[in-house]
Amino acid sequence: MKKTLLTTIFAIATATPLLAADPVVEFFAEWDLNSDGEVSQLEARTKLTAVFSSFDTNLDGYLDSSDGSTSESGVAPDEDDTNSAAMEFDDADGDGRVSMQEFIDKSEAWVNLMDRDDDGVITAADFNIL
Repeated sequence: MKKTLLTTIFAIATATPLLAADPVVEFFAEWDLNSDGEVSQLEARTKLTAVFSSFDTNLDGYLDSSDGSTSESGVAPDEDDTNSAAMEFDDADGDGRVSMQEFIDKSEAWVNLMDRDDDGVITAADFNIL
């Protein structure tokens, strides 16, 4: 099964915390910008803007084949499949590249993917720890 960019984003977002003692605590330390115990749509959009900027290595405002591969950081070992699936998922206008707007527009889908209890935000309960 091909991974989508949303899965890749989660892997990147949690790659460092997985090395920490409590990955959920570390996730919320990074993504819960107002420290209320929830990651909202707005917080996700804010953080995904930073994620986009880190992926856009040539600083042209788009993600495409000219940007560095996420697999170089060890995040996506199946580089071709992941990048292809991610591009298809995020490239809303079909121009072969993903703009920041296209990428950020997926924040709602990313929160919905992570939000297992469908309350509109990501909480510790969504990680099945409560």
